Order: sequence, then structure tokens, then C-alpha cells
Amino acid sequence: MAITESLSGVTVSLGPGRTTIAVSGELDRHTVRAFRDAVGTATAPGVDLIVDLAEVSFISAAGLEALVSLARIARQADGEFHLQRTPPRMRHLLELAGLIRALPLTGTGR
Repeated sequence: MAITESLSGVTVSLGPGRTTIAVSGELDRHTVRAFRDAVGTATAPGVDLIVDLAEVSFISAAGLEALVSLARIARQADGEFHLQRTPPRMRHLLELAGLIRALPLTGTGR
């Protein structure tokens, strides 16, 4: 059974062994607190975190730091972390920032 919650451009869907976090709009210093609040309860031991970036229009350094932090939390809890449906412009940003290994990609972007 999946549970879905939505808050300020962030939708969290909890499923068995996996949590999917869909983000829309901008992920920057103005919205990162709402992002962190929304995903704060999404982490649990052994649960994989998938962040869907298909609807993200902009991501700043603060947004990238929030994703890296979330990936670290997931791995420390013996889960995996992946970015899903990452648009080409976001992939390029991750490559330029040297974050492809820290924030692995699955699926295809638009």
C-alpha cells in the first residue's frame, strides 16, 4: 500500500522498501526548507529513496546540497539513492558539478 503526501511542490509516495519524491518548480534557497521538511519523514532504515526531477525548472547550489545530504542520509540508513527522470539540462549541471557519482541517475529525462 502506497501513501502519498504533497507539500509545496514536493510529493512523497511511500511504498514497501521504496520512497519516491517528486519535485516540481524550483529547488533553491527559497524552497529547500520546504523540500527538507517534506522529505524529513521519508527516510527509514533499508528504504531506497528515488527523487523524480522531471518537473524541476531550476536547481541552485542549495538544492544540490539538499540532494547530496538526502543521498548521504539514505546510504547511512542502508538504503539506496537515485535521481529519476532527470532532464538533460539537470544531467549536464550534475556532470559539471561533479555529482554524478554522489547522485546516480536512473531512467531517462525528457
